[in-house]
Amino acid sequence: MEEITIKKIRPPMERNVERDIEWFCECFDIIRERDKDKSGFKIFKILLESAKEGEGLSINEITEEVELSRTAVVHHLRFMEESGIVVEKDRSYELRVIGLSMIVDEIERDIERSFEKIRKIAKDIDEDLGISFRE
Repeated sequence: MEEITIKKIRPPMERNVERDIEWFCECFDIIRERDKDKSGFKIFKILLESAKEGEGLSINEITEEVELSRTAVVHHLRFMEESGIVVEKDRSYELRVIGLSMIVDEIERDIERSFEKIRKIAKDIDEDLGISFRE
């Protein structure tokens, strides 16, 4: 099951790549309220940097890079997987697609597909209950 969270957060006033990446993470709830040391952000940044090389990273590589426990890294990676941002391939983790704009496009398509399914069933329910309306 995918769970996509999107937060409406004011963008940074000035262009700063580090702050912009952090804002991107906040918008997709990668940086959670309980994540005081921004571990999710650190992991995401490492995955973003490895995407430039076209390579995935193992849990051990990520753990060494961010200096977190394996359990903490696995927790954050699972959350990112459920959000549709990260995928696991052959025991390594990587961004679902290479660029951030492509991630946004992919998530937008996921949301559209979900709404199509919800809308279809809602129409079926309306029809079954005899609820009609004008379009």
